[in-house]
Amino acid sequence: MMIFEIEIYEIDHPMLKKSSWIEDFSKQYLIPAFEDQSYGPDILNVVIVIILIRHIPGYEAWDKPRRPKYIEHYESVSYITGEPVRWEWNKRFVIEIRFNNDVYDEFLKADDEQSKRIIARETLKALELLDKVPKRLKDFDKERFRTDVANYYRSQGWID
Repeated sequence: MMIFEIEIYEIDHPMLKKSSWIEDFSKQYLIPAFEDQSYGPDILNVVIVIILIRHIPGYEAWDKPRRPKYIEHYESVSYITGEPVRWEWNKRFVIEIRFNNDVYDEFLKADDEQSKRIIARETLKALELLDKVPKRLKDFDKERFRTDVANYYRSQGWID
């Protein structure tokens, strides 16, 4: 079972509504579209993290996307609301991206359909970073995964 999703780690105030929109997009479209797929046992979760903070000259080092990272296993319990919230990830590959200012502005002003096209375009670019999968992970069909994502976006009319 593959989980392909988009998450937001950092946002600035103008993007608050869009961050909720991205979470809904991921839950409504991406997760269901790939949950019955398998691309090999080495990676079970591909997540694209989008940093939704406008680039400010002179602060290039702030909020810079980190290198792609493979997480074999991670468990955490947090008491944010007073109740325990448990996170557990297995075989997760994380790709962080940040929109340049032109894409940021385009996405901020976009309606739902335009936003879907922007997300499709930018996440396909991000999937090029699958080439950074550690060499020890030999059983993950990254080319088929990229092709399936592109074909899914195409079938939805979000890319040509």
